[in-house]
Amino acid sequence: MDAKIKASLTNTHIDILKREKQIRRLHQLIDATFAERDKNERCYESWKNACANFHQNYSRKVFNYDEFEGEAGLLELLHHDNANGDYAREFAVCFIEVRPYFFRSGYLYKHLLRKLNHAPLTSLQRTRYDAVKSAYQQYRLDKLCNIEK
Repeated sequence: MDAKIKASLTNTHIDILKREKQIRRLHQLIDATFAERDKNERCYESWKNACANFHQNYSRKVFNYDEFEGEAGLLELLHHDNANGDYAREFAVCFIEVRPYFFRSGYLYKHLLRKLNHAPLTSLQRTRYDAVKSAYQQYRLDKLCNIEK
């Protein structure tokens, strides 16, 4: 990440990136224990515990310690005109800006991109959203052009 981008990151951006690493570690533990799970009971229990740990912590890690009660709660709050809605919209804009990579993050990215289009964003948030949306549309166009060749 270059210095200009690092300088523009807010605490919310940094928090999302930290959580991305945590989620990826939890998911990698599932992958690592999966290969060994059929060896014996201890290996099976290790895999089972890794899965349980991932599922217990996933929503809390992705959605900022139950602030949004999961993806549905976050998507609903985007349209609320209160402090929770303000925070949800800022979180969502930051999320699409950093575009973290972890289990199901691509689906969340696309949901947020669609929902934010109709959310009551501030002018700065709208500018940031439009920049991400424009870059995504260009990416899709480039991908489509490459397919047609």
